Amino acid sequence: MLQPLTIRVTTCDAKSLIMGGSAEKRKYGEKLPSTMCIRAIICGPSNYGKTNVLINLLESPNGVRFENVYVYLKSLKQPKYRYLKNLFTSIDEIDYFTFSNNNDIVPSETRPNSIFIFDDVACDKQDVVRECISMSRHANVDCF
Repeated sequence: MLQPLTIRVTTCDAKSLIMGGSAEKRKYGEKLPSTMCIRAIICGPSNYGKTNVLINLLESPNGVRFENVYVYLKSLKQPKYRYLKNLFTSIDEIDYFTFSNNNDIVPSETRPNSIFIFDDVACDKQDVVRECISMSRHANVDCF
């Protein structure tokens, strides 16, 4: 139903710059959102390339940027995740952590400027996953 009165909603970013706020710094490449944290679900049927998309986001200079990688999946022996482990453990500036049991994950101990990858967790108890995703923005953590 059309209302007789309206409230115009605009972004206050430009106003905050005038008041001494800092200019926006891009955390990611130009093709990704300029927000400070990404929370995304990559979904599709088996063998559809979901993990390939994620690996490309991690490897691309225009992809996501991070200092720490957290991976939670039931089978850490999957070839693509072994590849990620070899890749990131060979880079001194990036720390790589893996979990195969969600009871081992402590969301409050996740370091800032991190990416947290959850793979095949739909059938697991969701408390830890939910906490990681809901609190990620406050800790500067991206979740996929």
